[in-house]
Amino acid sequence: MNKNMLNYYDLYSENDQVVYRAVLEKKDWMFRKLFIACDFHSLEIDGITTYPDLFGLMDQGFVFQKLSLNPSDFKDHEKEITKITKAFNEKFRVRYAQEMIEPSKEESTFWVEMDFTKLDKKTYNDLVCNFYPCMPNVEDLDLFYDAEKDIDLLKYPMLGKDRHWVFIIDKHLLVNDRFYMQNCFKKIWYNSHNLDEEKIETLKEIAHANEIPLEDIYGK
Repeated sequence: MNKNMLNYYDLYSENDQVVYRAVLEKKDWMFRKLFIACDFHSLEIDGITTYPDLFGLMDQGFVFQKLSLNPSDFKDHEKEITKITKAFNEKFRVRYAQEMIEPSKEESTFWVEMDFTKLDKKTYNDLVCNFYPCMPNVEDLDLFYDAEKDIDLLKYPMLGKDRHWVFIIDKHLLVNDRFYMQNCFKKIWYNSHNLDEEKIETLKEIAHANEIPLEDIYGK
């Protein structure tokens, strides 16, 4: 079994010592350099244009999103995956992070470098349990779901790109779909080849509000 799946099962073991070891392992996972990709995506709500990522970042928060799985990735389990995705989104939200900046062709992408060593105790406890490295192969997942057990839902967001990580959050911990991570922003990185001056000026305002540096990935 994949070692990350072992941690997942150990974390919910009935043996307290097994649970304690699993939590300690996750602590090592969490205190690494990670980048959270953000963008200038806009939404129209009641005739007003909003920018979820930008507004969240001004208050040191990230918008968490619904899980989106492609049923065709789960051969012979397509109908089950559709039901699982719906059940997951009734209770949880996700946000992904990555170990390296991956320049995107999307004009609106930028990255927030995180320093999770500065998490307060409550925020750390809210995040650490359901924080996992992604697994690129669906074969690594234990494709089993007991509708009576919420924890069986938590493994499916682990499917993702290599060297990416996922945070899974209970919806009741979010405020307007945002989760706040005060004092954990270290730097904002942007791609000067893709962002226009207006967007760069917006990032300068966000960086200033958070008292962190803003840097071009090309060193300009």
